[in-house]
Amino acid sequence: MNSKEFLEILNKGEGYHLEFKLEEENNEDFAKTIVCFANTDGGKILIGVDDSGKIIGVSDIDKVMLRMDDIALYRCEPPVMILQESISIEGKNVVIVNVEIGTQSILVIAGELGWKKTLTYVGLVVVMSTIAGWIFGMIA
Repeated sequence: MNSKEFLEILNKGEGYHLEFKLEEENNEDFAKTIVCFANTDGGKILIGVDDSGKIIGVSDIDKVMLRMDDIALYRCEPPVMILQESISIEGKNVVIVNVEIGTQSILVIAGELGWKKTLTYVGLVVVMSTIAGWIFGMIA
């Protein structure tokens, strides 16, 4: 993506296919966004851009990209394929995460007090079930 294309996308603002995030966001928030895009029509995450569209930048491109790869691989089940690129605008680096439409429903796995929760994100609707509850419910 070149600078002109990036600025056109940036000027459109956040929407169903575009999300602005700072690198300080937690892993679960990134996983939810990746899964929402994969479960719908795909989309882009611009990391290093605040909610108002101001370019803040990221501190280390490689570190952010590795983190996104880990989230897509280990926090999404089945893993989500993402394509990443970076761009320098106004001397600030931004990571662009391209999320394609998923071929099957995607689940996010997150731990809470040692129990695994399975979350399915489809757009703004969240359906949550506790795996441990299912297991103990079947045994009892």
